[in-house]
Amino acid sequence: MQTEEIKIHNGEWLTDALKRQGYENIPSNVILDKTLTGLGATHTELHSNRNSIIIEPNVPVIIEKTKDNPDWLAVWEKCTPSKVEKYLQSTNKRKKLICTPESFSKIRKAANKLNLNIYTDYFCLMDECEKFIQDVDYRKRITQPIYEFFQFQQKALVSATPLEMRHKELVNQNFRILKIVPEYDYRKNLEVIVTNSYDKTVKSKLDDLQDSPCVCIFINSTNGINKIINTLKLTDYKVFCSNQSVKKLKEREFDNVYEMLEPLAKYNFFTCRFFSALDIKLKQKPDILILTDLNEAVYTMIDPFTEAIQIQGRFRNGFNSLTHISNVKIDLDIMSKEAIDGMIEEFETTHSDLKDRHKQATDKYRKQAISQDMEAVKYADLLDEQGNINYFSVDNLYNEERIKGYYKTKESLFNAYNATNHFNVTDASVIELLGEDDLLTLRKAKTDIEKRRLLTEQLSKLYSNQDKVDISFYLDI
Repeated sequence: MQTEEIKIHNGEWLTDALKRQGYENIPSNVILDKTLTGLGATHTELHSNRNSIIIEPNVPVIIEKTKDNPDWLAVWEKCTPSKVEKYLQSTNKRKKLICTPESFSKIRKAANKLNLNIYTDYFCLMDECEKFIQDVDYRKRITQPIYEFFQFQQKALVSATPLEMRHKELVNQNFRILKIVPEYDYRKNLEVIVTNSYDKTVKSKLDDLQDSPCVCIFINSTNGINKIINTLKLTDYKVFCSNQSVKKLKEREFDNVYEMLEPLAKYNFFTCRFFSALDIKLKQKPDILILTDLNEAVYTMIDPFTEAIQIQGRFRNGFNSLTHISNVKIDLDIMSKEAIDGMIEEFETTHSDLKDRHKQATDKYRKQAISQDMEAVKYADLLDEQGNINYFSVDNLYNEERIKGYYKTKESLFNAYNATNHFNVTDASVIELLGEDDLLTLRKAKTDIEKRRLLTEQLSKLYSNQDKVDISFYLDI
């Protein structure tokens, strides 16, 4: 895929850089790699002199962008089909619809009913395009509009942190990359704390921030949020998460839980729904804390190349400090690209065999049994609703293994952060000879043999450092 670089100077907006390059608007059939968050890509499209459909991955962004402009329509779960029809028939000179992926069908159906051709009359922009890869494993319907997207004559994908995409239509339709290149130092200071005593380190950091007027904590685990609030007995807090997580936390008697952005409290928790696209404008500069606890869940891993960049970019008026606390696991099982390719081939072979058997079966109940098996095999997770391969699901497999590779060792995580070129990284790691996480791993060991192996490793480490520790204390344990 060809790449065209466009320089941008300090203080400029995306429109300034595009116009200097000869583009009045965002051009068609491009992946616009903004490099920086907050350059105004959606703003550029919303104020362009053409009809637009902008697909945003999450509802809070849509509500936030349309709340002050009655001429723009937010299309999401609570927007009725009749409202979409009425808007498409309105006298607005330039129509701007901002929708979730799952609600795009409302626009298509309304246009069909009114005999309007959105594919020729509208520009379609898919914002934060990496989310369609990152979220598809637990949010299958997020990729529903992709067939329609490639039918638009005028279209583009955009993000400050796009991921590699393997969809064949990108090649068939000659997409190219438009790379924004800042002509100034845009790196932000970041403190990375790798630790083997996660809970203690988080508590210590929050103690250090007790005088901060606003602490924003990004962690993709409601259980992890629950643990921090209860352990530290926080009262002045708010949790921002999906509707499903809101229900889950309210069942645990948490009251300050929201699925839309509200005025912030002293302590604010955000799950991945709020990692990207949203503008958070505060009078005071917050302290940002990113948390990864592999003992809690592997999905708390934060990708330095996408999520960490997006998180710090939420705060349009800047921030006071940025810290990522994480533990690591040397025994993380990571598949190579070749291993993933082989795995997918085996999934496909199994599914294909079942498909052939289904065609040949004549008994009704045998067919039903084979259909159930076809739905249960792993390859079914890689298919879209039309039964075709979902390239975003395949991209998701490769992406997850890439991120896991950063969390095997402290060095691999630091190397990743340095390679982003977005951060001035400071190492503030807290590695104890015998940390809380080491003891937790020992307690979680499933067999006596595994426990003895781990115990021997820890004792060996302690003996080799017995000039620094009271070895008898640990031997008693």
